[in-house]
Amino acid sequence: MMRKIVVVSLVLGFIGCIVCAQSTPAERALVGLSSLMEKGVIKPGQTFKIMIHSGQRNQLAPAVEELSKLTGLNIQLVVIGNEPDIYVKVMNEAVVRTGEYDIFLTFCNWIGDMAEAGVIVPLDEWIAKYDPEIDHGPNRYVSPLDKFTTQYGGHYYALGMDNDALVLFYRKDLMEDPSEQAAFEARYGRPLKLPETWEEFDLITEFFDRPEQGMRGAHLYAERVFAYTSWAPRFIAKGGIYFDPYTMDPMINSPEGVAALEEIISLVRNHMFPEAYTADWSAAYTLFPEGKVFWTIAWASLGHWASDPETSKIAGKVGFAQLPGEYHDGVLYRATPHVVGWSFSICRYGKAPEAAYLIAQYLNDPTVSAAAITRTGTLDPFRLNHFQDEKLLAAYGPELGPVLMLNAEQSFPDISLRGANEYLDVLNLNLQAAVAGQISAKEALDRVAIAWQEITDRLGRGRQIEAWQQEIKRYPKHIRELWVKLGKMDPHMAGLE
Repeated sequence: MMRKIVVVSLVLGFIGCIVCAQSTPAERALVGLSSLMEKGVIKPGQTFKIMIHSGQRNQLAPAVEELSKLTGLNIQLVVIGNEPDIYVKVMNEAVVRTGEYDIFLTFCNWIGDMAEAGVIVPLDEWIAKYDPEIDHGPNRYVSPLDKFTTQYGGHYYALGMDNDALVLFYRKDLMEDPSEQAAFEARYGRPLKLPETWEEFDLITEFFDRPEQGMRGAHLYAERVFAYTSWAPRFIAKGGIYFDPYTMDPMINSPEGVAALEEIISLVRNHMFPEAYTADWSAAYTLFPEGKVFWTIAWASLGHWASDPETSKIAGKVGFAQLPGEYHDGVLYRATPHVVGWSFSICRYGKAPEAAYLIAQYLNDPTVSAAAITRTGTLDPFRLNHFQDEKLLAAYGPELGPVLMLNAEQSFPDISLRGANEYLDVLNLNLQAAVAGQISAKEALDRVAIAWQEITDRLGRGRQIEAWQQEIKRYPKHIRELWVKLGKMDPHMAGLE
């Protein structure tokens, strides 16, 4: 009923809008836009531009069209085809300040750079005023997505719009084949089942590596952009941490980091196609659906490709699973990388930042976002209600949705500090070099550590320490507990007191 009242009021010129305690984030956004229009802050027909990636047009266009009709505003989606171009354009706006764009839909690990550049505004006041239901209620984000897709430096700078926790995709038909199970147990003396640990993962990869049949054991990213996504979950699960929380000294060249990289090197060289370190991210979307690898780790969207008979040779044979982990004192610790992930931020130089925020909140609404994500695109379920929406779950399949939620709950963020792109770029460069046999695992990570020290000093160690200490608290609780158990930090630093 409230929605009907708001819509009628808006259509008739935004007269008599009333906010009630039971209204939805979308309704509160509409009421807020009505109020701004009545005050003359915005006008009918005013244009608002949202910078998005091409993979999101199909998902967002219907909602943008509806919102434009409800408000009388001219809301436009401006499509950018290449993800790196979005970062460049946003950071350029920090210098030229044209105000051409009002809203940016960007990777959440860019929030730190954008905030430090002053090109996006903090959202704390508007979030408190309009309540997008980020961290409370039945429609809240899956934790810890509520933290690292929205915050930087202890403040809100974004509304998370995505869930890019990675998923393990495997050949279910082979895993459940009795003859395969018998052969595996005969060879390794243990049953063939979904792996709990990375050691078990590596054994299964070895077992199903059959190059003479045109199938390799796995495809994991080891190339120039996403190599860290294969190394980091092992590193973190072993108890590794990127930086010392007190000094910002790099800790990636620790024994945990070297051991994790040596494991990846062995897998890539012995049980994968060269595409693992020579191709781009799309290789997984080709090799796995074609049945050329036993399993891969990728974004949830691969589930669509691999399960659709029109794009896959293994439709009906695909399984979905959590990423493995490591045992510490009898407790299994899984660590799933949340890689990139799209979030709405508001341009400081836009025409009416508060109105732009309200547009983003409307699109971020639990029901509106669920309808958008049901359509094919690059945005994946991130709110609790998404995992209960029948239409949305049908689009993902009954098995993928629950697994994606489990992986999200144990996911850790990309480095999201100022300079995140630099830190990750030098890491990927050296990981790729190690996998290609150009340098050893230890030498690769030593080089990264030296480069990271230089980046930190150039950007300001004090500021980076403060930001890293805030970022630590956005890791899932079980990982922070592991760091405390291993003596990497005290409970207070880990946010456990």
